[in-house]
Amino acid sequence: MSRLSALARASLLLPLALGLGGLAGLAGCLDDDLGAHEGAVADGSAEAIGVLRFLNSPAADVATLDVAAALDVRAARNIVAHVRGPDGLLGTGDDDLLDSIAELDAIPQVGPATIARLVAYVDSIGGIPTLHVEGVHLTAAEAAAIVAAANGATLTELDVDAALDVRAARNLVDRRPHADLHAVAAVAYVGTSALEKLRVWAPGWRAPSTEVTCHPGLRAGMRACVEAQVVDGVSLAEAAMICVDAEALGPVFDAVCAGPLGAPFCGVDYETFFTVHVPPCVDALTAELAPLCVDNADCGGLPRRCWGQAHDGSTALGVCQDTRTQPGQGDPCSATRACAAGLVCAGGALWDQGVCVAGWMTGTFTMDVPQQVPAAAGASFTTTAVVHGLATVPIDILVDVDLRGVDPRRVRIWLDDPNGDRGLLWDGATDGALLGAGLRPRGGISGDAYVNGGWKLVVETLGAGAAGTLHGWQVYLTSQWD
Repeated sequence: MSRLSALARASLLLPLALGLGGLAGLAGCLDDDLGAHEGAVADGSAEAIGVLRFLNSPAADVATLDVAAALDVRAARNIVAHVRGPDGLLGTGDDDLLDSIAELDAIPQVGPATIARLVAYVDSIGGIPTLHVEGVHLTAAEAAAIVAAANGATLTELDVDAALDVRAARNLVDRRPHADLHAVAAVAYVGTSALEKLRVWAPGWRAPSTEVTCHPGLRAGMRACVEAQVVDGVSLAEAAMICVDAEALGPVFDAVCAGPLGAPFCGVDYETFFTVHVPPCVDALTAELAPLCVDNADCGGLPRRCWGQAHDGSTALGVCQDTRTQPGQGDPCSATRACAAGLVCAGGALWDQGVCVAGWMTGTFTMDVPQQVPAAAGASFTTTAVVHGLATVPIDILVDVDLRGVDPRRVRIWLDDPNGDRGLLWDGATDGALLGAGLRPRGGISGDAYVNGGWKLVVETLGAGAAGTLHGWQVYLTSQWD
């Protein structure tokens, strides 16, 4: 056989060889840009817009393109590298977002076959726009999100968060409800720019929850009612029943709604208040009272006993505790020397070596009833968190303060213990503008005085400014026997 005939036979057999074993390699070549544009996606079409938006989004990572969209992994990696730049992160200065199908097609290992797979995948997830309004291409999901936000977002959200012209935002709010996307687009000052901004922003907007939760002021009033009943000799179970009655809750309703911050129920009739807003607080109060007690009989007998009532009269209730000494209790501990199971290392952050105490000797105690911080200089107010159920004297004292709408530089914050001792937590005149977490009292509070009782947070305003809110605060305590 001549050399020519051998070459001819090889050329005839090549398609068969490719068909049997070379398709994988051929597929890689087909996804290269070989200039085959038959059936190509046209720039500006709905398919092109959908694909480009998807590839420029956080959803288009290598795993999604490789597996879900079934691209060649080389094409997937090259696309992500092009869009996200050398740092591999989206939203940074080295990004190169795709502006056209031609730019996509020019990426190595990307060609018509790859683009066709992308169109199919983006279509399968609802990413191909089906609507064209005011020059903006939108998917059905985007249109629904715009209508929902136009009907439910606040003026501030539309003006500031969505960055609309304030006239467009105000008109959207004033002309509610909007039946559909076309009704939204018909609103004055809502044109191409506004719709494009809404297309990007609205899918992330969420309507505020309509679930009714327990207002902390209401729950605190119910708890105060229970305390008063117990002092008068009523059992804890009977006090809980009395204090959720409509008659008992009248004064609580009046007290909360007379305050400067009010509550969501202050504008409703009393029947709605009692049937809608009270039940969540009944559940919350029940959970709060479950571990509490007036005497040992409430605890079901030994080894549990009613322990940790306050010595300052701030509460008549203790906590059912098993106060027996546990193995390892009293042992030294540190960052490198842990306590036995069920024990906590107390004082480790204060000294090089702490002491192991029972888990029940520690706790976080919260006051979550919001208080208004006055706008005037030289004002002050006090709020109390009741501590009970601990041992006898404190070790660790850590305070977190949730202060909102107030420059921390214009306040001074003190902590008073149940014995009347005071420690400075924060001095805005010297401590700066960032109110940190885990504040410790700077002297003044003894480690050899009663821990159970009312711990008071005292806030003073050093200068005038906008009125804000102490949304709440909490104190974490560890304790030991004296």
